[in-house]
Amino acid sequence: MRRRLLAIVASAVLLPAAAAGSAAADDPSVQAIGQQAASQQSASSSATSTQVAPSNTNISVRIGSPGDGGAVTQTNSSSAASAAGNANSALQQAEQAAAGAGVQLADQSAANQQSADSAATSTQDHPKNTNIAVRIMSPGDDGDVTQTNSSSAASAAGNANKTDQSAGQSGGGAQKVGQQASSDQDASSEATSEQKRPSNVNVPVRIFSSGDDGDVTQTNSSSAKSAAGNANATKQASAQHAGGGPGQTTVQAIGQKASNDQSADSSATSKQVGARNVNVPVRIFSSGDDGDVTQTNSSSATSAAGNANRTSQDAAQDAGPSEPMVVEDDPVTVQAVGQWAGNEQSAGSSADSTQKDASNRNAPARIDSRGDDGDVTQRNASSAKSAAGNANVTDQATEQSADAWFGVLVQAIGQKAANDQDAWSDATSRQFAPSNVNTAGDGGSVDQANTSSAASAAGNENVACQTATQGQGKGPSCEQRWMKERARRVQ
Repeated sequence: MRRRLLAIVASAVLLPAAAAGSAAADDPSVQAIGQQAASQQSASSSATSTQVAPSNTNISVRIGSPGDGGAVTQTNSSSAASAAGNANSALQQAEQAAAGAGVQLADQSAANQQSADSAATSTQDHPKNTNIAVRIMSPGDDGDVTQTNSSSAASAAGNANKTDQSAGQSGGGAQKVGQQASSDQDASSEATSEQKRPSNVNVPVRIFSSGDDGDVTQTNSSSAKSAAGNANATKQASAQHAGGGPGQTTVQAIGQKASNDQSADSSATSKQVGARNVNVPVRIFSSGDDGDVTQTNSSSATSAAGNANRTSQDAAQDAGPSEPMVVEDDPVTVQAVGQWAGNEQSAGSSADSTQKDASNRNAPARIDSRGDDGDVTQRNASSAKSAAGNANVTDQATEQSADAWFGVLVQAIGQKAANDQDAWSDATSRQFAPSNVNTAGDGGSVDQANTSSAASAAGNENVACQTATQGQGKGPSCEQRWMKERARRVQ
């Protein structure tokens, strides 16, 4: 038995030297496949928007001039958006078929390393919107007034990798498959929005000027959003089939290894300092109605970081049945499968929202001016949201089948799955000295709110499934055992 196995291995070594000769039909065949794929990707993106002291001013003066005023829209906006991403897909497939006794070797290796970094920064310093409408002995209506100062930054960085390895071997003799897949991914995203001293001012003045004023909407908003994530899917499949003949030695070995390392970091920061909304309508001997007033100061930061990995390993070995007949030697069947999957993930997310000295002021004044004031809504809000999570699914399945009529059968399966996950999330919301002031005499409903909110979530989820099946075909009958014993005695 040892001589036969040594002959197979020796033939694999000496075959290249005998290339000039002619091979017999029953000589061992040697097949070898080596595949290797390597990819390294790096992407970096940066976007910066800065707006310093933008100003919109609208002054409408009417003296002895009846008529209507149109709508007024004033906007100062600073925005920065950045995105960086890598995508990689590696597919390796090997198939070998050899008749009779043979040596087959397939080796596959795929390595991928990705890094993506994205940063977006938006800064708005002292933006200002001013609307002054003056009417003296000029009846008429004024249109709606919309004043907005907005600073926004959005950043996204992500990596996606997919590796698929497949190997199939058919034929008797010695078979070996080695598969290895490794992926290393890193994604970092940062978004920062800063708004300093934004101001919206609306001052309509009426003297002996009957008429209605439109709705007033004043908004100061600072927002930052950041997202970073990694996704990896690795699939390894190997199948071996040896149609073992009488007395033939069959050796099958499969080794699979998959390793993945992912890290995602996301940070979002929003700061709003000295936000101010002022609405002061004045009426003197001017009958009429004022529209609704909405004043808002908002600071928001949102951050998310997550990793997702799925690893699937599948190995099948089949040693074909040996015919029940008198043989010289007992067949030896050896089947071995080793599977190893390792995954390490880390996700970090941070969201910080700060609002300082936010102020809303509505002070309508009426002197001998009949009419109603609209509803007043004043809000100061600071909000921060952060989320970090890891998800991993590992599936290992091994099946061994050998219909051994006689001889020695050895089946061995080793499976190992390791997963290490770390997730942290931090959300902070700060609100300093928010103020809402309304001094309306005869007006509609008043809604005032100061809100500070922070939400944080971090979680890990892992599912590992290992399945191993070993089966030995039906054994020989009593008649077959007797035939074997008689043949042994004859020898």
